Amino acid sequence: MRLLAAAQALQLIRHASTLLASASHFSRDVVELVKLEARLAIQSLVSIAILSVVATLFLATAWILLVLSLVAWLADNWLSLHLSLLVVGLAIVAATLPVLLIIKGRAGNLGFKATRRQLGGES
Repeated sequence: MRLLAAAQALQLIRHASTLLASASHFSRDVVELVKLEARLAIQSLVSIAILSVVATLFLATAWILLVLSLVAWLADNWLSLHLSLLVVGLAIVAATLPVLLIIKGRAGNLGFKATRRQLGGES
């Protein structure tokens, strides 16, 4: 009986040792996976930032060309160059004002008012 109990205890120790080794390998693999995912995320973030700058330059160039085309068309057909510049500039300012008001309205959401209220802080 004692021999059987000792054999079972030895087998239990082997299984526990195998389980610990497997858990150690699993945790090492998880850490390696996290490192690889973080590296991929950083590379993606850098490429997205670079491509965003390029796209912004293209869009800014297109916007400038469109505005200049509008000014040239107005100056050629109806108004003087100075008045065309003034009219287009005022139109752009008028179109910008509602956008700025929307931004101002949403800026209040950045303060986490409901979270601070729930945590007992100021709102």
